[in-house]
Amino acid sequence: MINRYLSHLIIILSLVSIPLSVCGKKKVPLETDNKRNQPEVLYNYLCNEAVPYLYKSKGSAAFDLLTAAHDIYPQGAGACYILANTYFNLREFAKAHKLIEQALASDSANLDYLDLQASVYESEHKPDSAVLIFDKIVELSQSVEDKVLYLGHIYDILSQTGSFERMLGVLQQVEDLQGQDTDVLLKKAEIYSNLRDVEGVEKCVRTLCDINPRNAYEFLTILALTYGDLRMDSLAIETFDKILELNPSAFHGKLGMLDFWMERGRTDKFKEVLISMLVDPQTDAGFKKQILAEILIGYQQMNLSIQDVDDIYRNYFSIEQADYMTMNNFAYSMAISGEYQDLSYLLNLSAKTLESEPLNGTFLDTYAWIAYLTGQYRTAAEYISKAMNVMDEPNPELYDHAGDILYQVGSVSGALEYWQRAVEVLYQTRSGEINNTSIESLHRKIRANKK
Repeated sequence: MINRYLSHLIIILSLVSIPLSVCGKKKVPLETDNKRNQPEVLYNYLCNEAVPYLYKSKGSAAFDLLTAAHDIYPQGAGACYILANTYFNLREFAKAHKLIEQALASDSANLDYLDLQASVYESEHKPDSAVLIFDKIVELSQSVEDKVLYLGHIYDILSQTGSFERMLGVLQQVEDLQGQDTDVLLKKAEIYSNLRDVEGVEKCVRTLCDINPRNAYEFLTILALTYGDLRMDSLAIETFDKILELNPSAFHGKLGMLDFWMERGRTDKFKEVLISMLVDPQTDAGFKKQILAEILIGYQQMNLSIQDVDDIYRNYFSIEQADYMTMNNFAYSMAISGEYQDLSYLLNLSAKTLESEPLNGTFLDTYAWIAYLTGQYRTAAEYISKAMNVMDEPNPELYDHAGDILYQVGSVSGALEYWQRAVEVLYQTRSGEINNTSIESLHRKIRANKK
């Protein structure tokens, strides 16, 4: 804030005609023969006195001097402006407005004063008033750069109110000033899409493709999504096909296709597009991991079958053979789903993860549990023991698994001990359930096996 005071005090010094070379050195005399100008002389003096305090980062002292200067000579525009800016930062908007009006009374065309006035209106959530002031600033600005800058402020305000027609008007002003521009055309296309104006979107996209043909596939995505939103499915599909002709790896185009087919319940087409993205080396690795995780959690809500999930993951693993965490998550989730039939495949996947990280507790637990589900209880006991040896902190799910496995190898007392540990951890963490481990299910097992 102090630096802003310094920059704005230059305005005061220029307005009151105090040379910068004498600031903080030579004081403006308090005595003068011209009594009529005495308030202005005091104003100049106090403003001059404020300068060294600002350089010493003593903002409150400078503020006091400027307040005194304003009280003595209210028509002093520079002090009004700085004080108004201070009250604006303090969110005392009524005081800020009053001071800005006083400053504007001296110089109604000062862009800094008008900018502050518009900012105060914007902070008061009065978008129409702010836009009116910014409109005036655009009119008064001399350079195209400044006009475009303030038109951008107007656009941002209007975008928060959803005033699409007025936003188009602002974008047209920008085009009139600087000619056709990719960013402006993209904004116009988005607005036309929100207005469900197909012809407007088509016109913008055609122009964008003419301006930048190398990125035509990106621009066509906007058009395809608009067609899809308006249920113009044949045109949407035709446009998506055109996108893939131009760029078979078009990420945003394929992303749009995923949404398009999912909304229409075509899981076969959704799966086809997704697999093409997963096996494409140009598809972002982070996206692959994210969507695979989403499918694993929500495949039922997405109307995907276990076979669909299996197909998707097997295709992914055919390319990404070293993504061991994804491999582990798939193997464990499918194993506990109760629907997946090929448990031997899952056990092999889990074994691969352990080849990469033999002391990973999560991987060890997964292998132990799949071995348990396949009836290999001794093997399961061996690996669950290894998992517990490397465990960083108490894990109720791991304890639950250990109890179930020990029970199958004939150690009922060991099973009871680990089930009880799982209950204690759940109580300590105030969690009734973690994944498939619940206090209720644990209590049932403990009651059934206690003598």
